[in-house]
Amino acid sequence: MMKSDQSQSVTKTVQYKYNCCVKNCRRTKSGPKRTYFSFPKDDVLRKQWLNACQRDETNMNFDIARVCSLHFEEDCLLLEKMIEGKIGRPKETVLLKENSIPTKMLILERKRRGKKPLSKEARIIREKRKYSLATYEELVQYAQGKQSLSLEEYEKNIEINAINVKKSAYMERDVEQIEQNIDQNIEQNIVQNIQQYLVQNIDQNPVQNIVQNIQQNLVQNIDQNLIQNIDENIMQNIEQNIVQNIQQNIIQNIEQNVEQHTEQSEEKNEVLEQDIVQDIESLPYMYIPVFLCAYVPVYPHAYAFASESIYPN
Repeated sequence: MMKSDQSQSVTKTVQYKYNCCVKNCRRTKSGPKRTYFSFPKDDVLRKQWLNACQRDETNMNFDIARVCSLHFEEDCLLLEKMIEGKIGRPKETVLLKENSIPTKMLILERKRRGKKPLSKEARIIREKRKYSLATYEELVQYAQGKQSLSLEEYEKNIEINAINVKKSAYMERDVEQIEQNIDQNIEQNIVQNIQQYLVQNIDQNPVQNIVQNIQQNLVQNIDQNLIQNIDENIMQNIEQNIVQNIQQNIIQNIEQNVEQHTEQSEEKNEVLEQDIVQDIESLPYMYIPVFLCAYVPVYPHAYAFASESIYPN
């Protein structure tokens, strides 16, 4: 047989001219270069190629159908140099051996297309959102900064609370005096109204009418006074509850502050005592001159300290 019969048809290495018949095989710009081979004319080989490509013969146009070189083993491919006609420049071409069948990369997964890149406007909006929206850590820091008060602000709050307690005490005293004055004024007004009415109507109306009018006036005055007293009692109870709640909160805050300060002072004293003991232990041993013995009876503590420094345990 001639050389042209030993190999299958050869195509140019142009990527965009043909498509591979194997399912889910797509060419890419960044992928390797491919050569595309046409289907063989032999019926047996053609069926084997169709089975490998997972295609039906009825849906195929064999004049256009091609299979790329990625699906053939390296042993099935041949590289030959050919010389182009007019220019005479050598060129490498890929040939396919006789009776070769595609066996590589026949089952491929379908690749999903990636998301389209964002436009410039969308990128700008996304960057602005990053800086405009606060993160969870920033929100926590902001809340902690609001809650943490300095010592000066805390002392000011304590003073203000104490002043409010004093004001509430004065308000209670004033309320009691006002209540007493109101009761006295009510009694005086009732008596005056009765006297005026009696003076005006004794001569004109009989005794029964006078008694009825007096009773009506008394009932009206009593009703008005009761309504006023009920409203005043409600307001007093509300004020008393508010004052009691304020006092309890202030007392609790003061007790907590005192406990915290005492605990801190005790811890500081313990640390100072430990530091003093360490400093004393770290001092070098001193030799006391003889003439200090004259002061021993006068300063017994100095004698004890000197004896410990000269004769340590």
